[in-house]
This record gives sequence, C-alpha cells and structure tokens, in this order.
Amino acid sequence: MGGQGGGGGPGTRVCPGGDGGQGGNGMRGGNGGNGGNFTLQCKRCPDYQVWLGSKLYIKNYAGFGGMGGEAGRGGLAGLGPLRDGRNGIRGSHGEEGVTGKNGIVTFTRN
Repeated sequence: MGGQGGGGGPGTRVCPGGDGGQGGNGMRGGNGGNGGNFTLQCKRCPDYQVWLGSKLYIKNYAGFGGMGGEAGRGGLAGLGPLRDGRNGIRGSHGEEGVTGKNGIVTFTRN
C-alpha cells in the first residue's frame, strides 16, 4: 500500500494554509509462478488415453499474478485564517502481477 501524503502546514495571519502532499503509489503485485513439467514414461503401460479422465487427472496450472497495492491517500490540507490549503491527490493503484505459464505434460512409451 502506498504511503499517505504529508499534511500541509498551517497558515499564519498573512499566509494561506499549505497544500497536502500526494499519496504514495501502490506497488505492483508479484508474478505468478510457472507450472512444472510432468513426464510419464513406461514400457508396458496400457493406453494412457484410456486413463485420462477416469484414473489419471493432471492439473498443471500456473500461479496467478498478485494483486497490485492500494494507492495511498493524499495529505490533508493545512488550515489558515485567509485561505485553507487543498487536500493532496491520492496516489495510483499498483498494477497486477503477470500470471505464470502453464506446465507441460509429456507421455512417452519406450
């Protein structure tokens, strides 16, 4: 999460209040991990296509990217007798991380 912007300074009898600082930007989310490699090798296996969906379930998905960080709030305006300052601008939200690549499944018969 981005940090909050600094507050504006108070005004004096002849100076307006200061403006609040801009909030910090959220950081980018982490990237998801890649799926692994799965290899099945055997010499006397029955037809593996018969296994798929009944005896053999393979899920080799990649990790999702992380969510981006929240934007920081803008700083509060300083107050003054002549004119109050302005509140600071909110920072930007962080970008989402990238999803990893799905893994590879390989069947071979020796």
